[in-house]
Amino acid sequence: MRHLLMHASGIGVNAAVELESYTLNDTFIQINLGDVLKKYFNSTDGWLPIPPGNKTFYSNAGTNLAAYIIERLAGMRFEHYVQEKILKPLVEGVAVDASGTVYSSGFDRVVKWPSVMNGTTPQGIVIAGGHSIGNATTQLNNPLGIHVDPSGEDVYIADAWNHRIVRVGSDGKITILALNDIVNPTDITTDIYGNLYVPLAFGRVQMYTFDKSSCAASGELFLSIND
Repeated sequence: MRHLLMHASGIGVNAAVELESYTLNDTFIQINLGDVLKKYFNSTDGWLPIPPGNKTFYSNAGTNLAAYIIERLAGMRFEHYVQEKILKPLVEGVAVDASGTVYSSGFDRVVKWPSVMNGTTPQGIVIAGGHSIGNATTQLNNPLGIHVDPSGEDVYIADAWNHRIVRVGSDGKITILALNDIVNPTDITTDIYGNLYVPLAFGRVQMYTFDKSSCAASGELFLSIND
């Protein structure tokens, strides 16, 4: 397994067979790694031209074999294992409110972690997302920056790959803010007047005058490093 992960498995590259193993628009959901590997090894003469550990080079078959081993050991498909065991635990953004409550974002959710009392381990509570990647109100797609407004009432989320800002109210209600010109927001913050500041792609920061009651906002370019 070490040689597979370090691209030193010695498994050869047979581009012709690899191309036959996949079709246009294939996804991990459609592909059975076991069948792909069986076809590759049965159709490739001398598929181990170099003893393992002697030379480093990339091999799709070697990578697929490592993924297949993980599938067999974990008892789940490789893409599910990556999502559950690697991507979901990763943290992209962190915010802390005045009471010491921590908010973390990553993959498809934002989790609220109550402040630690007497050395106990807090239990995380999903306050947004957590229903797989998507663009519904109950879903997120790569949430990055988080901001808790000074009043502590609302949590704002930069839902990057959905190109939007999501607000979670103190009552748990989730609202998609009506903001224009949002492209891949990476963070968000507010000022004492309630204005929203959102860093966007291409070196821009957009400022929005925001009405909490209607969730409407008017925006203008606040900063551009390309000008």
